[in-house]
Amino acid sequence: MFAFGLNTMNGYALLMFAIICGMIGAFIGQSRKCGVTGFIAGLFLGPLGWLLVLFNDQRRQCSECKGRIPDDASRCQHCGVVFEKPKPPPTQPPPENILEIYKTWKEKNPDKELPPHLMSDPVLDYKKWKEEKGIE
Repeated sequence: MFAFGLNTMNGYALLMFAIICGMIGAFIGQSRKCGVTGFIAGLFLGPLGWLLVLFNDQRRQCSECKGRIPDDASRCQHCGVVFEKPKPPPTQPPPENILEIYKTWKEKNPDKELPPHLMSDPVLDYKKWKEEKGIE
């Protein structure tokens, strides 16, 4: 017998109810980008937690109609406004920067080999070009 007068079967039923409420809360929160929050709110607050998750929407807002839209949407599903796609950041620095890094490193360490983190195609091409031209 538990301290609050619950027998074992009632305790298991209460635990199962809490887990099911948590799963429903996670299901509701999943479409609103707050699945973990939905599970925790549903687990501890039950149906009241579901209502909290319904109002806790983490999706992006349209700048025109203020409707909620997915993060990867190219246009608003409510008003039809087309969004500009952000330009992806460059994946690697321009070759000039790599060559400058190589030159600076080589000036400081004339006796050493090139470290592995500086081994990239532009640097190796520059090294090859220098060897072909006979430049030190």
